[in-house]
Parts: sequence; C-alpha cells; structure tokens
Amino acid sequence: MFAAFYALAIYYRRDAGRHARWMISTVFPLFTPITDRLIGANWPSLAAAAPRVDGSPIVPVFGFALADLILLALVAWDWRANRRADVFALALGALALYHVSVLTLYRVPAWTAFCGWFLALPLA
Repeated sequence: MFAAFYALAIYYRRDAGRHARWMISTVFPLFTPITDRLIGANWPSLAAAAPRVDGSPIVPVFGFALADLILLALVAWDWRANRRADVFALALGALALYHVSVLTLYRVPAWTAFCGWFLALPLA
C-alpha cells in the first residue's frame, strides 16, 4: 500500500491537492508496525485483549482500527471542506481490503499452502 500510495502521489505531483493527500496517505500503511511495537513495549495487557488466531494475539488490529478511523475522519473532513471524496476514500478502501485480507485469508487453504511454500524457500 505504501508503494502504491507513493506512486500515486508522484503521478499527481503537478496537482498539489491530490499530491498532498496521497503523500499523507502513505503514513497509514506504517501504523501497524508502530502501534505493534508501542503496545508490546508499553501496554502488554492490551495485547492480551487482542483477537487471536491459533492462540497468537493479532495486535495489528489496533493499528488497523486507528488508521481506518483517522482515514474515515479525513474523508469526512475533505468532503465537508472541499466537496472531495476521492483520495482519502480510495486510500481507506484499499487499506480496508488489506485489513480484511489479513484477518480472513489465513482460513483459505490455497493461501496457507502458498504461505507454507514461501516460508520453506531457502532465502536466508
């Protein structure tokens, strides 16, 4: 998502409004690495409250929710202030699809087979 948003920002570099909105959107794919580390270091009890998959807590859910809520607020702000519903709405939709895939694809046998194959590659 980061690379896609960045590429769109570069594509719209001559349109200052769209460029700025896509550049702001590049922040949201980075939420989960940041929130996961903050929760692990400062609020381990929050990790215990996270949903679980095969017994492991899925702490990124908190980062997903935070990013989605902020993007939703930006969509509302952009609509009220500028009557625009393009960039932030597209970023929210793309991230929401990604978040849903993270939380559901582990149940799909073809996906788990691919992941097993990929993890078995001698990459290191």
